[in-house]
Amino acid sequence: MRRKKRGFDLAPQLIASSAILIVMLVALVYLIFLMSSCGVRVPRVIEVPMQTEVTIRERLIPVALPADSAWMVAWFECDSSYNVLLKAYNEKKTRGIESDFDFLSGRLNYTAKTNRDTVFVKGRDSIVYQDKPVRVEIPVEVNRLTSWQNFQIWLGRAMLGVFAIGIIVWLLRRKKYI
Repeated sequence: MRRKKRGFDLAPQLIASSAILIVMLVALVYLIFLMSSCGVRVPRVIEVPMQTEVTIRERLIPVALPADSAWMVAWFECDSSYNVLLKAYNEKKTRGIESDFDFLSGRLNYTAKTNRDTVFVKGRDSIVYQDKPVRVEIPVEVNRLTSWQNFQIWLGRAMLGVFAIGIIVWLLRRKKYI
């Protein structure tokens, strides 16, 4: 004699719940792989070090001497026949002036000659060339896939295929075609 079963048969429910669990697990793994493929590439920045170069050059620098000057005071007097006589004179001049003084028949001639001279003084020039550090960005290729990204694309397509086959099998079992 056969015994009657009481309650429900749990095997189909366990199979359906385990299929849903597997599909959810596959979807979770797929999402984890999908999220880990996103990343931002930061361009590398290199600073070129600063260099300093000092160039010292000796040369002669022309210096113009200051202007020379002359000063003269003369005292004249007239005699009874209205002739002009030189009574006295005083002259001051700098050392760079050659002067000539002449008084004939009431006429005063004063000529001053100066040689304009330039003196050359030794001088040292220091030229400092100082390079400032320059930030150089090394470009990063943006649109090229790495081998890790290619692997993730291949794995994602495989997971999507497994997921689609799992959905189709689940739908066919639900409608009792299998």
